[in-house]
Amino acid sequence: MKLRVLVLMAFLSGFLLNSCKNNSTEPAAPENKVTAVNYYPGNVGSRFIYSVDTTGAGGAIGTRTSVFSGTRTIAGTEYISQVSTIKTGLDSVVNTMYFRRSGTGVFFFIDTTGLYKFFPNSLKSQLTLQIDNELQAFNLNLDKNSPWPAFSMNVKYGSLPTFNIIDLTAYYEGSENLTLNLASGQETKQAEKIRYVFKLSIPDLNNPANPSQKTFTADTWFVKDIGVVKFQGNGTILGVLSGNGIDFADTTKTVSQNLTSYTIK
Repeated sequence: MKLRVLVLMAFLSGFLLNSCKNNSTEPAAPENKVTAVNYYPGNVGSRFIYSVDTTGAGGAIGTRTSVFSGTRTIAGTEYISQVSTIKTGLDSVVNTMYFRRSGTGVFFFIDTTGLYKFFPNSLKSQLTLQIDNELQAFNLNLDKNSPWPAFSMNVKYGSLPTFNIIDLTAYYEGSENLTLNLASGQETKQAEKIRYVFKLSIPDLNNPANPSQKTFTADTWFVKDIGVVKFQGNGTILGVLSGNGIDFADTTKTVSQNLTSYTIK
């Protein structure tokens, strides 16, 4: 009798153990996950200089200098002001963006006041825009299996269903060793690569189920205790990430920016 009880207990234990294994979710491998603290460092007075190489219409070579110039409170939230001056040939353009850090990541304030200009005047009275006021550019808990929604914009028109116009998703691509060609000499650093996928959908009011869609991508490399060391990809995305705002005037432009000098305060 005791033998039968022991056999039954062993069978049940094995059955329950296998059931738990089959129903459990395998955790992500350690190399797929990174706790990324201090990947966008610096206080007021920090300065970063990048080389700029643009291809496509109006392509140019130049520099971008970004300075953390001060702080500003917007809608009750305090941001650090980042002023970027882009010089290409005789042209010089200055943009200001605002960012904040939190326990979950790095967030950029998005000025959406000009987005209504993309819609015909005849439609504006019937439109309702649902827009994120921040873009999450970086996540402190990077996981290859967990992309995060960085930014979205939805439009409600009359009685029609809500359309998703803009969807920006960030994907952690893993670690890479990058050689930085700094003014002080070459340095090799481990960088965490983030890929941004920007989906633009233009609804057809006569056929809402089949919007016109375009997809753009861009990559950014972050290094601990330095910040962004390299941008590469579609100019529309990089314009948002570097303070130029959302601009669809030329979506064919490709931009490469590489860090050449930095001062962290």
